[in-house]
Amino acid sequence: MLWCVDTSAWIDAVRFYNPASALFERFWAFLEQEILAGRVISPKAVHNELREKTLGDSPSFAAFVKRVKGSLFAEETAELQTLFAAITNQYPDLTKKGKPFARSDADAWVIALAEIHGALVVSQEKPKPAAAVPYKIPDVARARGLTPVPLHDFLNSLQGLPTVAALGPTVAGSSPDSKVPDPAPAEGDDAE
Repeated sequence: MLWCVDTSAWIDAVRFYNPASALFERFWAFLEQEILAGRVISPKAVHNELREKTLGDSPSFAAFVKRVKGSLFAEETAELQTLFAAITNQYPDLTKKGKPFARSDADAWVIALAEIHGALVVSQEKPKPAAAVPYKIPDVARARGLTPVPLHDFLNSLQGLPTVAALGPTVAGSSPDSKVPDPAPAEGDDAE
């Protein structure tokens, strides 16, 4: 499974799992391994946003990004640029609505990259399904046939754990719209 991660998920990962804390060293080492194995990607526009929003505040996260940037951040190929333009034309509010002060916006790049690679879209944005025209990452991703997932479902699935969405709607923070396929049992596990 391939994951395309938005800026919001990286920012929350830093906020919730401080890379400077010894408690979370294994967490960041695991993420690094997944990135280097090619299972986690982000567009270069996410790197640009992280430079503006997070890297200056967390030297540990900046060091992490420096180690993985060659594997994590995808080049803006002609195919990606064409798809980005198509998405922003179809969903112009994706890059504008609710973001009057944004100097850059990676949302359409995330969706385009995920679409090209058949990846799941990891974002902490909350869906706005009642909007006449989708403008949030989860809604636009879903409208384009992609699966949006929150950070906690991404992390659980990476580890082979059940996702919060799979546990049911009574679990705090779960979303019935998060349909991450639960991992298959490991060889030798009895699935009953």
